[in-house]
Order: sequence, then structure tokens, then C-alpha cells
Amino acid sequence: MDIFSSYHLNRPFKFVSKASILKFPVVGTVMKLSKVITLDREDKRSQMATFRHCVDVLKKDTSIFIFPEGTRSPDGSLLEFK
Repeated sequence: MDIFSSYHLNRPFKFVSKASILKFPVVGTVMKLSKVITLDREDKRSQMATFRHCVDVLKKDTSIFIFPEGTRSPDGSLLEFK
């Protein structure tokens, strides 16, 4: 819901998402069309490329949203941060 409500802002923005979300039908397509900044959490090169991409976006006076929800555990308890 946060993402959808942010489209009502009067300023340009991008948000960062893990790359695996792009595989979901419909959601992935919409994210590709809106040029979401993606991150492969297991690949250090992807992490650095994402960081550089974010810096470039910020230099263009565009905000970046990051939603650090993380991965859920089977029982709902908090897992170790990566």
C-alpha cells in the first residue's frame, strides 16, 4: 500500500526492490515499466551497482524509497539482519 500511495506525491521518486520480485506476473511487469531499482541481495556486484545507481538518481534530485521489511520466518519471529 505504501508504494501505491506514493504515486500521489508531487515529486519524482524511485524505489529499491529485490530483483526476484520481477519474476512475479503482473507485479514484475509493472515494476519493469516503472524502472524500479533492483537489488540481488546475494550478489555483491549487484549491491554495488545498485548503490551507484541510487547515487546517480539522487544527483538528479529524485527521491529513493527503501522498504527494509526483509524475509519472513515460518513462525513470524524476527530473523537476523543480512
